[in-house]
Amino acid sequence: RRRKPAPDSVLEAMRQLGVTRAETVYIGDSDVDVETARNAGVACCAVSWGFRSRETITAAGATVIADDAPALTRLLLEE
Repeated sequence: RRRKPAPDSVLEAMRQLGVTRAETVYIGDSDVDVETARNAGVACCAVSWGFRSRETITAAGATVIADDAPALTRLLLEE
């Protein structure tokens, strides 16, 4: 498989889990993760406490960003 930001690993995980793009959220902490989600055609929730800064992930196109684990939980449970 190709490495991120190629969507291969995401698509394979989705295949193994039997889920659709609409049922998938990619959570990541870098600009590469934002690009990977885009390439896979899935929703992305970036986190600001990881590998890259909020500015970097925003510049990469992240529009949903969690600043801590409770915020991530709230975002994932929203309908």
